[in-house]
Amino acid sequence: MIERLGQEGQRWHRLSRGTDSRPIIPKESPAQFEECMELDFPVDLLEPLLFVLNRLLDQLCLRLRMHVLATSEVKVSLTLQPDDLRDKQPLLHIRTLRLPMPVSQSKVLLKLLQLDLQVHPPNAPVISVNLSAIPARSRTRQLGLFLPLSPEPEALEITLARLQNTVGEGRVGSPALLDSHKTHAFQQNRFVLSEASIKSLSSQRLTKAALRIYRPPLAAEIQLQEKHPVSISCGKVRKPILAFAGPTKTTGEWWSETPWAREEWDVLVPALHSKVRSDAPAKEAEQALYRIYKDLHSKQWFVEGIYD
Repeated sequence: MIERLGQEGQRWHRLSRGTDSRPIIPKESPAQFEECMELDFPVDLLEPLLFVLNRLLDQLCLRLRMHVLATSEVKVSLTLQPDDLRDKQPLLHIRTLRLPMPVSQSKVLLKLLQLDLQVHPPNAPVISVNLSAIPARSRTRQLGLFLPLSPEPEALEITLARLQNTVGEGRVGSPALLDSHKTHAFQQNRFVLSEASIKSLSSQRLTKAALRIYRPPLAAEIQLQEKHPVSISCGKVRKPILAFAGPTKTTGEWWSETPWAREEWDVLVPALHSKVRSDAPAKEAEQALYRIYKDLHSKQWFVEGIYD
């Protein structure tokens, strides 16, 4: 074998017998997958543009599946036809599609790109299309025998994109609390479907108080006595304050254009709709616990909510 084929023949002979001592080094997948197409004529309508995108996405997703990969970010670069033919600088319309989970189905990506381009269409005819995808590991999950089936994340992402096209960007998602002492401080994050899991039910249930917030807060008038609230007027109703806790003063963002400062009280008052006769003692009547606060900038009182 060596006389006929040389040292390369000896290596092939060892490989065929499985006695080669050199380690097998896997071939690395490309760091980025990309597809492009130059159009024969400018395209100014969405439907023919989606036909081109469908073809490129099929090729892109096929290459991803061949490497057992998916993508969580797709970038579309549309080269636009310039108004002035003498202008040599190409005009680009770039849209980036970021997904909360890896996807390898071309139909899902095409639908998401269609909804995105309906909201952000190019302002000139398209002469070339470039698609690039950042690879990621394919999504795998283990289903339980006794767990309810959750909706497919791909279908949910399309539904969220349709809702965003209807109500506007930044208005669909999941609220998350901010690390701030400001009341109701939160931000809107991208909604991600969590996998269903079995939660152990505790035999002992803890009693919790829930505060139902009024949006917007109700304007009120508070009568003070020795700097303590003694009665509250809200609308056409006036009630005495039976007990109170407070005040709790909070302030923040004094360095910005929207500073805030408030003084909060929890007050116990007779309920507005009591089932006990009006001449009954206050202890026998139904009572309700409210959260009130004073805006220290405007010097106005408000009823923020009621405790359940």
